[in-house]
Amino acid sequence: LDFELTAKDVGKLLDRLGDVDAVRRGSAKLTGDLQWSGPLTGIHYPTLSGQLNVTVDKGQFNKLEPGVGKLLGLISLQSLPRRLTLDFRDIFSDGLAFDSIEGKLAIRRGIMRTTDPLRISGPAAQIEMTGETDLKNETQDLHVTVRPELGGLAAVGTAALVNPVVGAAALVANTVLQKPLNRLFSYRYHVTGTWADPQVGKAGETPAGTQPNPDEDNKP
Repeated sequence: LDFELTAKDVGKLLDRLGDVDAVRRGSAKLTGDLQWSGPLTGIHYPTLSGQLNVTVDKGQFNKLEPGVGKLLGLISLQSLPRRLTLDFRDIFSDGLAFDSIEGKLAIRRGIMRTTDPLRISGPAAQIEMTGETDLKNETQDLHVTVRPELGGLAAVGTAALVNPVVGAAALVANTVLQKPLNRLFSYRYHVTGTWADPQVGKAGETPAGTQPNPDEDNKP
């Protein structure tokens, strides 16, 4: 099954499909090919294989209730309130606005994996996802990187009004330092569990109940 799907308003399309108020605006293009054993009217996940390419421009994930939207809630990070709400309260309080979403995905025997990182670019943050999700059992094993935007252009504009020379210098410094700072202030997470109840941990943190043994490093 080869297909190409385009939508001028993703929000309205999802409303018709039952995910009411999940997304606001946004144009999208989804292409790919899928195959499975059995009739077209029912997907047989154990034999489902194929590939997908997705691009979405200029939209916003609305704030979703936990457990609503399932995979959509996972992609938009709205279903990860325990960790991300605390770390990025300002970014996710009213949903997540995005300029673009791009991803390439491969499916084999019902397991969907990223072949290139799924990238979400927005005015507040840059987000990348890699990993896999089990479409039948609705589980995932994902690595998520969030880089808050630290442009500070509003402050630069104010400085330019007060003192054009200072403002110009601040603009140059902002442009030069923005990408290194964004890389420096990045947060990495490991997401497991189910779509409805994802489990989130910071990548590299020690599991609860275990402590590193300082004597291990001193052994000959």
